[in-house]
Amino acid sequence: MALVSGRALAQEVADPAASARFRIGPLRFTPGISVTDLGLDTNVFNEVDNPKEDRTAALGPAVNFWLNLGRSRFSGKSNGQYLYFDKYANQRAWNTSNEAKWELPLARMTPFIGGAYQNTKNRSGFEIADGDWLYDAAVSGADPIEGREGFARLLDRIEGNGVTTVIVEDASRFAREVATYSADP
Repeated sequence: MALVSGRALAQEVADPAASARFRIGPLRFTPGISVTDLGLDTNVFNEVDNPKEDRTAALGPAVNFWLNLGRSRFSGKSNGQYLYFDKYANQRAWNTSNEAKWELPLARMTPFIGGAYQNTKNRSGFEIADGDWLYDAAVSGADPIEGREGFARLLDRIEGNGVTTVIVEDASRFAREVATYSADP
């Protein structure tokens, strides 16, 4: 029986600048165009009663760039997106997003400084409208869920409106024995 040892090597991290589309001296960059959120917004103004719908899209230019400065590297991303609404022109706007990072690769570590700035009119992905807050006064998580009025309203709301996310202060608000009530039907 023979044992052989070899050198242990850390994973090699590929230089993202090597795959850049364009090169001008030490500057490397890859431009692009992004199209997102293409479709129908069924509640443009987040209204509970009489929601307004509109066709919408977000599109615009983007660039990733890398600049080698001696041993250090400066990199970043920048993009702008025009938010288009077909009927409700007053909702149209420009979003900008910028990220930058300066790093200094050393033998065993890479210290870096980074930052980001966004100026956006986008709505977040979650829509919480008036009337969506459900509260069970004087009800404990230890009470059976079958007899809780607020919980029944929550289940009706989920069934009738395609709700995909429920935000709760703590899982014990649903039930003290969470495992009992979290099994799939």
